[in-house]
Amino acid sequence: MTSERLKIYFCGSIRAGRQDALLYRRIIEMLSGYGQVLTEHIGLDDLMTPHLAKFPKGVESDEKDKVIHDVDMEWLHQAHVVIAECTQPSIGVGFELGVAWKLNLPTLALYRPQKAPNGTTAGISAMINGCKNDSWQVFNYQEFDELEPVISKFLEKIHPAPQP
Repeated sequence: MTSERLKIYFCGSIRAGRQDALLYRRIIEMLSGYGQVLTEHIGLDDLMTPHLAKFPKGVESDEKDKVIHDVDMEWLHQAHVVIAECTQPSIGVGFELGVAWKLNLPTLALYRPQKAPNGTTAGISAMINGCKNDSWQVFNYQEFDELEPVISKFLEKIHPAPQP
């Protein structure tokens, strides 16, 4: 795989909440330095990608959902690695991570623990945290600046830089 450009599938919440869209954009910009981010639209304010151009903006439909599903599954099958920002709970991100697990794709799940309304700390799902192994990692962070060394180390292990 070292001769082929790394294909990265980035996951982040869309319908479950766009509170972290700016963070997604920053992560995607960082990931672009390592390879092709197949899902770079996740960080955009306007989520209309070319495959959705035929649908009215802001209008949901079964047909549109089918196109989103099919294109995302195609991208997951093309990907070499998955990186997910999981702070905003999202059924879609959980689904994508389940597919990544089934496809045995190296995966890095990122999240920032949040204070729940009852005062406890809400963490990442046990279904994500519980499947950690050499190629499936979870990283708890507080600040964006913590991500670069973790992502770099993870991707270097998956896709070593060519030796001169």
